[in-house]
This record gives sequence, C-alpha cells and structure tokens, in this order.
Amino acid sequence: MSRKVRKNYIEHAGERYHERAAPEAYELALDFMSRIRRGRCIDLAAGSGYTSRRLEELGFDVTAYDIFTDQFVPRDISIRKADLNQPLPESAESLDAVLALEVIEHLENPRAFLREIARVLKPGGSLVLSTPNIVTVGSKLRFAFREELELFFNDVTRTRDPFCEEASGHISPLLPWLLHMFVNDAGMKVLQTGYTKRWGLRTKHLGRSTLLWIEKPVSQVAAAG
Repeated sequence: MSRKVRKNYIEHAGERYHERAAPEAYELALDFMSRIRRGRCIDLAAGSGYTSRRLEELGFDVTAYDIFTDQFVPRDISIRKADLNQPLPESAESLDAVLALEVIEHLENPRAFLREIARVLKPGGSLVLSTPNIVTVGSKLRFAFREELELFFNDVTRTRDPFCEEASGHISPLLPWLLHMFVNDAGMKVLQTGYTKRWGLRTKHLGRSTLLWIEKPVSQVAAAG
C-alpha cells in the first residue's frame, strides 16, 4: 500500500536532516538538554540525526539508536540499530542523559520503556522525552465526535511508521496522569513540563506535543555520604 509522506527538512551546519518532529519540539527538548550535566548521552529513535548533532554540539558524548539506521546523516557520531521494545544494550547506571523525542507513543509497552531508562541512567541522570499531547481541546472534541485522539487516527499513516516497516506508528496514547504514574513507578520524577506553541500560545490545552524533563534521583544513602 502506498502512503503519502510529508517530507520537510532541516538545514544545519552544512547537513540536511529529515524532520520527524515539529521544529519547536526539537528546540524545547534541546533547551531542557542544555541544562543537564554533560556526559554520556544516548539519543533514542534518532532518525536522521539532527538531535544527535545538536547534542554533540552541546558537549555530550552521544550514541544514537534507531531501528532504521540508513537514514542517519552524521558520519562522526555512532549509530546503532535497536528495537526500543527490547532492553537497551547499555549497562546499568552507565548514562548521564537520555533523549527520547517522539518515540514512547510508538512503543508496545511505555511503562517497561521508562523502567529500562531508569535502569541505564546514573543516579542524578536525566531523561528528556516528548509525546503527543492528547488532552488538547481539539483532541477532546475529536474523541467526542470521532472516537479518535489528536495524532492518533484510525489511519495507516499514523498506526504504521511511514519510513520503516519494522516500526510501529502512534499506537500508545498517554494521558498526563498515567505518564506521570509510569515515571514515578520507574523510580524517577518529573522536574519540568513544557508544551509546544499553537496559535502563538504555549499551553496544555493547545500544544500538540508535551515535553518532560525527568530525573533519576540520587539515593538518600548516596546523598548522605
């Protein structure tokens, strides 16, 4: 079955990247990442590598992961193939930061994914993730009249990834309270929440993407020492 795919591109530092998220979602995520301690970082579902490049420019030691590695542009950044429904090939407490931009809604088990992130983060490490905001006014109206949510449609271009047959599309909508519960159950906490702008306003009721800055706390025992 043929699928029409919108192809927008970002030009940055002489490289051309396929756009997989709204430009403002990229910038909000990178703003959160800029406030995180530098160190070893993985970029999950890195796509063509725009965020990997930006993280490298911020001073992180970056490794990218994606199920479709052929699209990855930067040649000086390591890219590894990974199905994010499976455990990450990283040691426990080995990472300072994780970026997961517009990926958790593609996964079969978001709760297990967050537990896996908590496993690989060092105490005090951070996760920045984004996911479609399904509690906008438009999403609520869409559900009332069509039993669909914003960015979660009964359509092959949404339920299957248009770029890779191995990947799912938007299959796991997450209510804010449920996502926060999953974060807490994984032993992490939400430090800050942001939303992309819509019609010039940055609000939960309009923004199409929610971004979370999440931290794995330092244990009380370690803090006392």
